Amino acid sequence: HSFYIILNSEINGLNHKEILLAALSARFHRKNNVDLSIAAYSQLLNQMDLKIAERLGMLVGIAEALEQNLNGIVEDLECIVTANAVTIIPIAHQNIDIEITSVLKMKDRFQQFFKKELILVPRING
Repeated sequence: HSFYIILNSEINGLNHKEILLAALSARFHRKNNVDLSIAAYSQLLNQMDLKIAERLGMLVGIAEALEQNLNGIVEDLECIVTANAVTIIPIAHQNIDIEITSVLKMKDRFQQFFKKELILVPRING
């Protein structure tokens, strides 16, 4: 649904390819394996573009999982990227075990897309 809304939107400042990448990212953010042939978009996209959209979708999915209750529980975020891992430090004002569990469900997919381990280290500000 998001795919078609974004794809058919006139977003000022974005060209057709950028709008298509945004739409694909939205489509990929909840799904492990989207059955989408890029044949219809082959004049605008290549396989590298599709991989970028998948990765962006994964990051959107992580952001959504950390804010799934829409209550602003995660106040800030720090990321540390090393050769083998990405450590995400969500900073919250109360327990975020549910959000962390949701993100950890994406760990294998993250590893597949980024070739790095996903580590979460929540920090609770009292």
